[in-house]
Amino acid sequence: MRSEPFSDDLKLLWATPLLIRRRHDASALNAKLERLILGLRESEPAAPRTSNYGGWESSGDLFTLESPALDEIRLFFAQAVADCAAEISGNSVTEVEVSLFAWANVLENGAYHAFHTHPDNHFSGIYVVRAGSRDDRNPHSGIICFYEPRAGGAMTRFERLGFGEDFEIAPEEGMLILFPSFLGHSVHPFTGAEERITIAFNARLETPG
Repeated sequence: MRSEPFSDDLKLLWATPLLIRRRHDASALNAKLERLILGLRESEPAAPRTSNYGGWESSGDLFTLESPALDEIRLFFAQAVADCAAEISGNSVTEVEVSLFAWANVLENGAYHAFHTHPDNHFSGIYVVRAGSRDDRNPHSGIICFYEPRAGGAMTRFERLGFGEDFEIAPEEGMLILFPSFLGHSVHPFTGAEERITIAFNARLETPG
């Protein structure tokens, strides 16, 4: 058979990784985290507003507090970051040192997160402690939206190629969403009857030695 008179070398450049990892045993841990976070809300004012409008955000780094529940979730976050880095690099990065900084968010009815990124970090993440009650009148309530990161991508929108497409995730309790810190995201206004509670974090990576 005669070969075709051309040669292709197709590369998919600048892919954006997004890891969704679920804890199926999260109920007991989340109950402890919820009590801790709601206790903090009672004892301290909301931190200066960054992206959280109408809700409460903790100040400082949660991981400086002494709590077995926070120790457990910190290890869960660190392992997810290390696993994602290894997968992206084709396992050429088998060991990394992960530094984490975390804070809690509580969204009440009408609260939301405006579009933002997390500068000067490698990965960021969202962990869902409580997803909040469903609002059938507002199917976008509390939905997390990630936006096309390429500056020109939205100028040539075509869904079949993924150009200019945004990506939405409905939060579930025990769900961790890990993404590059440059990836712009927001949370649609939450309109459920129960509060929506999450832990957000930033991660910086270094190779040992």
